[in-house]
Amino acid sequence: MTGQTKTSLPEELLLIILDSVPIPVFIKGADLRYIDANKACADFFGQAKDYLIGKTAFDILPKEQAEMINQKDLELLKKGGKQVYEAELNDFFGTVHQVVYHKKVFRDAEGKIAGIIAVLLDITEQKIAEVKLKDNERRFRSLYENAVLGIFRSTPEGKFLLANPAFVGMLGYDSFSELAALDIGREVYKDPENRNLFRESMDRTGEVIGFETEWKRRDGTICFVRESARVIKDSKGKTMYYEGTAEDITEKKKAEMTLRALARRQEALLSAIPEMIMEVDNNKVYRWANRNGLDFFGDDCIGKEAAYYFEGEQKVYETVQPLFEGSEEVIRVESWQRRKDGEKRLLAWYCTTLRDDSGKVTGALSSARDITDIRKDHR
Repeated sequence: MTGQTKTSLPEELLLIILDSVPIPVFIKGADLRYIDANKACADFFGQAKDYLIGKTAFDILPKEQAEMINQKDLELLKKGGKQVYEAELNDFFGTVHQVVYHKKVFRDAEGKIAGIIAVLLDITEQKIAEVKLKDNERRFRSLYENAVLGIFRSTPEGKFLLANPAFVGMLGYDSFSELAALDIGREVYKDPENRNLFRESMDRTGEVIGFETEWKRRDGTICFVRESARVIKDSKGKTMYYEGTAEDITEKKKAEMTLRALARRQEALLSAIPEMIMEVDNNKVYRWANRNGLDFFGDDCIGKEAAYYFEGEQKVYETVQPLFEGSEEVIRVESWQRRKDGEKRLLAWYCTTLRDDSGKVTGALSSARDITDIRKDHR
């Protein structure tokens, strides 16, 4: 069997290969002067290769950078081996780059350290991206931690993966770890069926917007929440988790229920009043009436001008005009009006001004009683 001999690349071929590499590569002698450099290195420093040969770092770099590099090179020559470190490095135009030096000593035929070969990796763009990423993460963290809305992630099976402080506090817990131990459908939703409805909607459309339901707080009290969430899937289309927000609308719901109860009481009260109650806008057009008013004029009176029901010549508008000019008095006026069955009836009206929250006149509110029969009895 014939022995094989180890061969090395011709120096000319090696230089061609180095020049084709887009990464700066240079060689320094033991005196820390440049012996050689590839084209990428010469381009970086903005000088011809021949200009670099024989120069030191002090000849081509700012003093502070040159001193740091020189110190590192001396350490490497003394200890041998290799060296990797990050540093700032100015190019020919003075632009500062963030670079990583990969350096290693090489030896002569006698085994003595003869110099350093180095590769420069420009990581400026990477560093800029890292700074931007950190800034984005910092902004997201601030938004996440300080958001008024509750932010959460949960599994379709009903476990919380993540929740911000607002979400944890909304349910009355002290830490996320307490939430993480809960079964959402059974221990958070007042009615587990609503969790099923939420999940069905997520599976069907991939999102839920404004889903209102009732949740149980840690102390057992009930809170009303409005959820909005979306499905997050992996690269294969499999659902990983739900991501969304939850808003505590308990006070709003209580206010709505209070208003509805008040409206029912007012409706009952107005229905119990024997008089007709009619409201007109500034153009004397009816925009609301109680049941007695609708029974007298007809359900179609809303949207019609009051004068539509006048019988004969009337001075009603002239009499009540001060109300539309801001008068605070209650004005009494009698007027012949046409009932929905066509019969002419005499009504006694008591009228007062209506204003909005800013005090602007928006119309008038009047109560009316049919006094036709009373007048007949007094004849």
